[in-house]
Order: sequence, then structure tokens, then C-alpha cells
Amino acid sequence: MLKDLRDRITEEIYMDENRKKQNPIQSSNTITMKRKETNNSYDKLGFPEGMTYGHRSSLRKECSRFLRFAYLVDFLSL
Repeated sequence: MLKDLRDRITEEIYMDENRKKQNPIQSSNTITMKRKETNNSYDKLGFPEGMTYGHRSSLRKECSRFLRFAYLVDFLSL
């Protein structure tokens, strides 16, 4: 689950960098997202540097889904 998300995020970052190299002049109406500084937690999980807010949001969503599943399994086992 996290491996698929990590691969997708890495691929998106790679594609964004290639797009910037191919088209260095961006139009004025293009919206760019600032990248947040690296966090040790992301490094420990193997996620790349330069994740945008959207990437971190996807990671939070997947983690919260996993946590809810873990709570359900714990409840059923009790």
C-alpha cells in the first residue's frame, strides 16, 4: 500500500521536473505549489524530498485509512 503510493509520488515528482526542463518559461496563469522542507518521518518511510501539499495529503489519507482499519481489527479481536 505505501509502496504503491511512494512509487506514484516519486513518478509525479520526476514528471514535474522533466516538464519544467522542457518548458522553462511558464505562463503567468500557471499555479505552482511550494515544496515543504524535508521531514525526518518522510525520510524514514522512504518518501522522496520535495513532496507538495497534495502528495502529503494523499499520504495522510492513506495513513488514516490504515489506522481506522487497525482500530476495527483491534475492536473485533477484543
